[in-house]
Amino acid sequence: LGTGWVRGGTMLTERVEQSLKVVSLPESWARHVFIGVLVIAVVVIYAAGSHMYFYSDEWSLFQHRPLASLSSWLDPHNQVHWIPGLVALYGVLFNLVGVDYYWLYHLPGVAMHLLAAWMLREVMVHACADEWTATACVTIFAFYGTGAQNIMWAIQVGYTASLAMGLVQLNCATHPVPTRRRDLAGLVAGAVAVAFGGIGVTMAIVVGLATLVLRGWRAAFFHTAPLGVAYLLWWFNFARGGVAHPDYGTP
Repeated sequence: LGTGWVRGGTMLTERVEQSLKVVSLPESWARHVFIGVLVIAVVVIYAAGSHMYFYSDEWSLFQHRPLASLSSWLDPHNQVHWIPGLVALYGVLFNLVGVDYYWLYHLPGVAMHLLAAWMLREVMVHACADEWTATACVTIFAFYGTGAQNIMWAIQVGYTASLAMGLVQLNCATHPVPTRRRDLAGLVAGAVAVAFGGIGVTMAIVVGLATLVLRGWRAAFFHTAPLGVAYLLWWFNFARGGVAHPDYGTP
């Protein structure tokens, strides 16, 4: 009786596996499905954020950080963040469209959020995750991600751009087929990440550790040393000794 149960169970398992193979979708479809997910995410995000308008720090950028002022590019934001990328983005948009079209200010943040989702999926696939598993997991990120405030408030492009470009650098630095061009592109992405806020510094550390493990110290040095030197020069000259912010601490 025991042997019969074992044989029956084995046959049932084999039939289930065969059935799954018949109905399973090709992994190549997963990427196309994820593109559809991102399109839907854009619609949902813009619908959810249609009520948003300029608030708090955004008015401070307009008022106190003109493009022509050197201090606009170098002074820390909230005594913590180096944000030349954010200053450039808001300054250019303000000169082009003023404050009449908030959705145009929101657009870069949405684009960076979707890029972060795409890059996160690439990281999972490069780490040998199943295409469909990666798609399912990152679909959750596409709709919830780093939270409503970071996705729908335009100025939080400082956060999402740092995260997205840091993930771009991570993908370039740890790609299964590293090339000089890919490394240079990754370093540029890392510089953009650092230019948009403190999350870029965290991402540079993540990239350095991952690259050290996967490719050795030379590649890790290439991807992190220039960013570290630039950030430390800024910090020692413009942020060190700043008054502690009640919410964010001392730079």
